[in-house]
Amino acid sequence: GVVAADKLGATWKWERFSIIKAAMAPGDIVGLYCAIHKSFVNMNDKSVMTSGVVPNHLYNSLTWERFEVTEAPENQIGLHSKLFNRFLSIDGEKLFPSEERNGDQLP
Repeated sequence: GVVAADKLGATWKWERFSIIKAAMAPGDIVGLYCAIHKSFVNMNDKSVMTSGVVPNHLYNSLTWERFEVTEAPENQIGLHSKLFNRFLSIDGEKLFPSEERNGDQLP
């Protein structure tokens, strides 16, 4: 089900991510890092997964882990992979890549 961000229990450690960027604005490149598993969210043209164990630094070699921040309505953002030309999408409990779209074509 849906849980408000301020209601995550102390044991909900797998659901917490750090954004590896000091501030976000459209055009910024960010990575989503989970400190518990020491891995980034990454995406290709077919699926979303984790990077495997890596330090919490967005090295140049981590290309699947990079998302460009795009503007969305109501103070929201989109996360777009320039490499695969797709947005990070979520449907209930599943993360997946969108269909192919340019960064200015948020679904």
